[in-house]
Amino acid sequence: MRFQFFSCLFSLVCLGLCYSRGFAQDVENLLELAQQQKEKGNLKAAIKCYDRAISQQPEQATYYQNRGALRYELDDLKGAIEDCEKALSLNKNLADCQFNLGIIYYRLANYTQALQYFNSFLKNKRNDSEAWYWRGKTKQKLNDKIGACADWREAKRLGSTLVNDYLSNYCTQNAENSLEK
Repeated sequence: MRFQFFSCLFSLVCLGLCYSRGFAQDVENLLELAQQQKEKGNLKAAIKCYDRAISQQPEQATYYQNRGALRYELDDLKGAIEDCEKALSLNKNLADCQFNLGIIYYRLANYTQALQYFNSFLKNKRNDSEAWYWRGKTKQKLNDKIGACADWREAKRLGSTLVNDYLSNYCTQNAENSLEK
C-alpha cells in the first residue's frame, strides 16, 4: 500500500512538472520524463509530457508518432489516428505510423484503409514479417484468399511463425478446395 501511495504521488508530481515552468520546460527533459513515465506504466502522464513538447515544437513528427503509440496503448484509437496522421503529414516516411494505422484500421474493421497503410509500410520495409502477416489477415477479411496466402508465405519466408496455422488451415490445396465448396 505504501509503495502505491508513493508511486501515485510521484506520478502526480511528474504530471505537474510537465505543466510547470520549472526544469521540465526544456523539451529534452520533457521527452526523458515521458519515457520514464511510459516505462513506469504512467501512460497518461507520458502523454501530458508529449502534449507540452508538441506545444513547444509542433513541427516534430516523432512527438506525434510517440504520443499516438501511447494513445493506442490506452485504447484511444481516435486520438492515435489523429496523431499518426499528423505525424505523416509532417513526415510521410514514418513507416511505423503507417504500420500503426494499418493495425488501428484493422481493429476498426476498416480493412480497405488498413490495406492501404500496410501497402505503404511494405513499400519501405519489405523484410518486415509482421507486416506481411497483418496484410495477409487484412486480405483474408477482404476475401482475397490468394493474396492472403501469398503474404503469409512471404511472412514465413522471412521467419514468422505466426502464420503457420493460417498457412495450414487456409492455404493448402485441401483447405483451398474446401473453402471453395
